[in-house]
Amino acid sequence: MEFLMKHTRFLALILCLLLTAGCSKTYKMKPSERELPSPWTFARQDKQATAAITTATFSGNLTRCWETSSNDKPSGPLSVQKGHLIYSGTRKKLKFYDVSSGRYLGSLKSGFAAQSGVVIEDTIAYWGTAPYRNRMFAVNLHNRSRLWDSETHNIATGLLYHDHQLLGATGDGRVFALDPDEGTTIWQHQTPDRFTAGPSLHEHMLYQPSDIGKIYYLRATDGKLGCTARLMAAITGQVAVGDFVFACDVLGNVGAFDRSVCDTRWTRTLDGPVWGAPALAENTLYIGVTTGRVWAIDGSTGHDLWYTDLGEVIKAGVIVVGDHVIAATMRGKLFAISRADGSITSQAQIHGAVEQSPVSDGHRIFVATQKGKIAAFGHCETAEK
Repeated sequence: MEFLMKHTRFLALILCLLLTAGCSKTYKMKPSERELPSPWTFARQDKQATAAITTATFSGNLTRCWETSSNDKPSGPLSVQKGHLIYSGTRKKLKFYDVSSGRYLGSLKSGFAAQSGVVIEDTIAYWGTAPYRNRMFAVNLHNRSRLWDSETHNIATGLLYHDHQLLGATGDGRVFALDPDEGTTIWQHQTPDRFTAGPSLHEHMLYQPSDIGKIYYLRATDGKLGCTARLMAAITGQVAVGDFVFACDVLGNVGAFDRSVCDTRWTRTLDGPVWGAPALAENTLYIGVTTGRVWAIDGSTGHDLWYTDLGEVIKAGVIVVGDHVIAATMRGKLFAISRADGSITSQAQIHGAVEQSPVSDGHRIFVATQKGKIAAFGHCETAEK
């Protein structure tokens, strides 16, 4: 009996060491990975924050491809870059997973919870951390060397890399552009508002939403203010930019505004608060409301095309993948909804509430929950790299 107990303890020790070694594996980008595609580079997929991949192989079938567990909660948005799913967690690590298999590729210490999400340009990763650390970091993923770090107070969700500038916003009302090589400030614009979501960009103009419903129109080259548009309450998700600038607030108001002079084209009110960002595809706006409805709205007129009641609370922004809208709920349900008529094509379950928007590579849908579950659904064959 004593021998058996010793043997069991020995095996448990070996298992613990193996698990620790696996979890502590340090990520290093291979030279061959530099040229791999990054289909979901930013928090809302592209610089215009449309959250839409309209040309995709995703069929609408939410087959579970893989699932894994993290030992923390997500601290910022997921992204799909260089063939990897990148997860930022509350235990001060960035974790990298192979998109096809879910294989854990390693992690990097993030300095604190990476609140902004991660943007990769060439082999350099950029991110900003939450209070109380309040830092921006630039790290070379090839050799794991830190290029710089700088103070940035309470970074908003979502960074942009554009025209050799790192663009973002902070909780204390600042919109900024940093030199990506040095981390020094190129320009900044200070406002009296607070920002929880970062800017969207179209044709060298930034569109920054605020906690009092304002949208600041700023020139991306120097931060000069053009004009402001306005909804009634706090805008907590990024605005989507297409023919117009589209925004939703926490009272359920939706607005479309001219891209250059801030004129209101139309506004309307939905049946409940909107906490997540809208998705925009082919001039149709898709919105998830906390009441459980997903709406499709004509971007030109603001008129309904359809709505679907999922019967679940929706906090995260919806996304568009091919012919489908993807919505995730606070009870861990994932829905694929036909863009044509709002019918539910398929659904899946994952353990834990989904507060961060799903992301996609066009083949699969990736989602993370507050219980530390990370999963991929959709086309499970290995995608092209």
